[in-house]
Amino acid sequence: MAESSKVLQSYFGKWGGFFVPDPMTPALDELTASASKWVMDSSFAKKVDELAQVEVSAESFASTQSQHVFSLQSPVRREIASGYALLAKETAREVVAGAYDAEEAKLISDFCHALGLHLSIWLDVKTGSNEALVKLLLDSGAAVNTVQCRELFDDPDMYSFQKYIANPMKYMWMPVHTHSGPAPFPAITSFFASLAAKKMIAAAEKKFAGKKLALLLPQFLV
Repeated sequence: MAESSKVLQSYFGKWGGFFVPDPMTPALDELTASASKWVMDSSFAKKVDELAQVEVSAESFASTQSQHVFSLQSPVRREIASGYALLAKETAREVVAGAYDAEEAKLISDFCHALGLHLSIWLDVKTGSNEALVKLLLDSGAAVNTVQCRELFDDPDMYSFQKYIANPMKYMWMPVHTHSGPAPFPAITSFFASLAAKKMIAAAEKKFAGKKLALLLPQFLV
């Protein structure tokens, strides 16, 4: 277990901690054990990369005279979504997720569809008003919810997390764009995100060796 702690680090103590209802504890313990098993396997990270298809080269960056600024958001989201989709596949779970833009919704749907996973997805009001997107998601076999976010809180993650805690042994919650949730979710998200970040940083350092770099990192990598 010492090796797994290097990957599945969290905020409170050696093995993390969380404040959740007692019935959730066994499911989160099982998720921690499953993540430790699969994430620590080097072949799993390779599968995540293959599914995400994030390729970064030195030529990916445009240069300015004195300073170079890059955003990691898009490749990071791809790695996280593919990682959770594969983890859901390995643990025989259905995916529940929230999406706040069309790109996010499509990549979640694409990865779940590619792996034959059942997906329930919640869309915020703006994204849910995109009729073409909703039709695309429905045609892919996803269960799309555009109503709840209109009725009370415009927060897809909140509703998808509620679905997860209703039966955490059946569902895999996919927090693609945030560093949130009880342990081990923050640590799992950070690990998947780091796969893309390492590629971006290596490519940037290669292209701009000796120059000042500024990287715009998502909050879960800070």
